[in-house]
Amino acid sequence: MPASSNIYEKIVVDSLDRNKTDLNDISQQIWKKPEEKFAEKFAHGLLTDFLEKRGFAVTRAYKEVETAFRAEFQSANYKQGEDPTIAVLCEYDALPEIGHACGHNLIAEV
Repeated sequence: MPASSNIYEKIVVDSLDRNKTDLNDISQQIWKKPEEKFAEKFAHGLLTDFLEKRGFAVTRAYKEVETAFRAEFQSANYKQGEDPTIAVLCEYDALPEIGHACGHNLIAEV
């Protein structure tokens, strides 16, 4: 593992530690209000509001899918070609009749 990857690991761990209460709250709120595919309006709003408050540029209704979004963040110190680009795909829909037994509420907090 390159030495610089330890820096990124520390950034991720520190961010998780700072936000763990809010992330758990998001997971619990999505769990309590299950919404099936393409109807996740509550979860969409919850996640996008959270990201915007933390400085992400959010595109709601991404690619004309009302409940999809794209969130981008670039630090002030970002060096193109040197720093990594990280993509995360999450799901936050529930299954009919069983809700979030699939764990998508946990995936959403990623």
